Amino acid sequence: MKFASVSIAVLALAAAGAASAQTTNSTQIDVTHVTSTLNANVQDVTGAVSNTSAALGNSLSVAAANASTLNNYQASAAGVNATLNATVKDVTGAVSNTAAAIGNSASVNVSGSVQNINSTQKSLNTDPSATLNATVQSVNGAVSNTSAAIGNSLSVTGNVWGTTNNSQYNSAPINATLNATANGVTGDVSNTAAAIGDSLSTTGGAGVINNSQYNSANVTATANATVRNVTGTVTNTAAAIGNSASITIK
Repeated sequence: MKFASVSIAVLALAAAGAASAQTTNSTQIDVTHVTSTLNANVQDVTGAVSNTSAALGNSLSVAAANASTLNNYQASAAGVNATLNATVKDVTGAVSNTAAAIGNSASVNVSGSVQNINSTQKSLNTDPSATLNATVQSVNGAVSNTSAAIGNSLSVTGNVWGTTNNSQYNSAPINATLNATANGVTGDVSNTAAAIGDSLSTTGGAGVINNSQYNSANVTATANATVRNVTGTVTNTAAAIGNSASITIK
């Protein structure tokens, strides 16, 4: 998923060198409201159209060649809200509309190997919420509308041969709302509203993985979709998940 917003705090770190010599420590605490609003009116376009509104309380991205230990602590204690109002008409090309709100986000991409990852994320904010209102008409291409709200998210790609410790706690109501109308589309149409309290995704070599996820708040996904006159596959999805873990060991 691509993110672009008015208010995003991003910390990007790169670690390289001998595994025994590298330790990364990151602490992020957000105590103020983070709000992103995009109003887009797009017409008569030959080419792809992408509209994105994203709000993140804390965001960490680590690219590591080799490292011994990565320590991450994130706490979000205020509202995180993303709103996208999009009207798109008469387009020759793909159309993508995305609203995304995330309390805490951490992404680790390992090209060599890392010994240990310790990550703690706490979403204590009032309401990570994403709202997408989209009207799409007369499009020769695929159409994708997505509203996603997440309390805590950790993604690890690559080899972690020691121990991965993941602890996630969400006590904030999560709300994702999608109101979409698509009419006159030559191509596939996808409408998705996804709300997740805690999310862990790991792919690669692994030693020991310890995962603890606790969600104590309501998680709600609402999708209202009207689709007419489409030549292609139509997929409408509303998904609400308290805790999610996807672990792939290679």
